Amino acid sequence: GLPRAGTTFLHGLLASDPGNQVATSAHAAMPIPPPGAGEVSEAGRAALYERILDFQGFTAPDVTTIHPYAAAAPEECVFLQEAACGMPLGAFYNVPEFSALVAKAETGADAYAWQRGVMQSLQGDKAIIRWLLKAPSHVMNMDGLIGAFPDARIFLNHRDPGKVIPSMASLYMKLYSLASDSSVDPLALGPRLVANWAGILERLDAWRDAHPEVPVVDVHYIGLIADPIGTAERLYARFGLELSGSTRNAMTD
Repeated sequence: GLPRAGTTFLHGLLASDPGNQVATSAHAAMPIPPPGAGEVSEAGRAALYERILDFQGFTAPDVTTIHPYAAAAPEECVFLQEAACGMPLGAFYNVPEFSALVAKAETGADAYAWQRGVMQSLQGDKAIIRWLLKAPSHVMNMDGLIGAFPDARIFLNHRDPGKVIPSMASLYMKLYSLASDSSVDPLALGPRLVANWAGILERLDAWRDAHPEVPVVDVHYIGLIADPIGTAERLYARFGLELSGSTRNAMTD
């Protein structure tokens, strides 16, 4: 769904269910050797990635108040696609032409091929009930998402664009500052984000109209924040999944 629409919060909430397999940030960054194989301990992997995050500036309070970064946190799919040199780069560097290029549908197949490979490596020979995935950028390539994961159950986060765009601009300005010494003109960034995401949402609406056979559950930010557990219960009911008492308690915690 839209960035800055509670996607990380809801992803973390659903990750409380032990039946949902997630990739942690450390696993997404360093998937080899996969968990349970080789001589690398998971504590060692997490500690190394925490040092990398700290070195890169991602653990600074002015960053984590905007978006949390932690080695053991559930990670989103763009970092499982990172080796395909696609979406993540546009969030960390002021490269609008490159961002427009990788947002095109024809470039998405490579990214999803990378993601599937990383997930297969992390899964190994374990019998996993289901993966829990998340990335705002999926809305740019719904055909690629469905092509890679035809049995996916999809929910879509929404929030008032008047709240989303300033929040997204704030995040981008902070991330750009970590990667570059040159400043970005916020008066130029805002209109660019408005134009870009307006087009993305129009194409998403058109895709949904053209594919009524693909059910999508809509989640609004206001309802999510007002009643997180109720939102999870509604999703599980719509997807035909059991929400156990222990999982509900874990989500409440």
